Amino acid sequence: MARRKNTGTSGSPDPDAPASTVQVGSRKKTRPRQTDGANDNSGHAAVTAESEFDEEAFRKVVAFQVTCVGISPILMAAADERKTLEIDGGISEDDKAEKGSSVEAIREHARKYVMPRKLYRDAAGRVGIPAENFLEALMQAGVKIKHDKKQLTTGKHSYVPSLLDIVEDFLLFPESCQDQPDGTPGWVEDYDHGWGKTGTFVAIKRPKFEVGSWGFRATLMFNPSEIPPKVVRQLVAIAGRFVGLGGHRPGKRGRFGKFVIGDWQQLAVAPALNDRIDVQKFVKDARWPEPMPAAAST
Repeated sequence: MARRKNTGTSGSPDPDAPASTVQVGSRKKTRPRQTDGANDNSGHAAVTAESEFDEEAFRKVVAFQVTCVGISPILMAAADERKTLEIDGGISEDDKAEKGSSVEAIREHARKYVMPRKLYRDAAGRVGIPAENFLEALMQAGVKIKHDKKQLTTGKHSYVPSLLDIVEDFLLFPESCQDQPDGTPGWVEDYDHGWGKTGTFVAIKRPKFEVGSWGFRATLMFNPSEIPPKVVRQLVAIAGRFVGLGGHRPGKRGRFGKFVIGDWQQLAVAPALNDRIDVQKFVKDARWPEPMPAAAST
């Protein structure tokens, strides 16, 4: 597919355009002086003792709250502790319990025991997705974006985690997706089939959230001098269209878990990079073990 050229005065294409690579307009930047050809592993000129580095400017970040709205159903298949322990190539306890049972008995077992364990929940039992899943989608979207002539994600490396932070650890779904007071779940049953680890035909049972019920909000924090807001927004838009979340998503050649940006708002006050810890207090109060004595020379 031919590369899509930038259009408009802003130099930024439609973030939802199905281009193979989105080229974001380059910005002139003052790079630190380079001495003796020194470079770091990323290809950027290394910061040397003679370079000027403004730490205060580096810490000036902005925060945007993005509301993502699901435009296709999302399937969940979280690996809980029990599922992880069963990764041994053998038949699972769920399969043993269902073997030889009637169709309704299998459905009942899946509804009560199998599907609830595949939900992502926070410590309070509320349904949503881990922030790591959203970050992974953003990293995969970085394959399609170039910024300052550099691809944000390549086959072996991504700049995305170093350029932005997701403030929340867990991204909650709306109340419509949560368990209702009468015990009714906010999801429906989904049954499919596929090939198991041993090459046998297997049933796939997952909880599904329908279109119009699921979505999430995330607070993205970044330094606009390193990555502009329009590039971050493009990352989210491309992640929602081409990568997706959950099982059988576009990134896995499926149609589930797609989302769009429903709202994009800059917060009046951005959290400081060190909000989660008082750095100066840590430096003052930390007690360090004594270093190991140097080995005696022979």
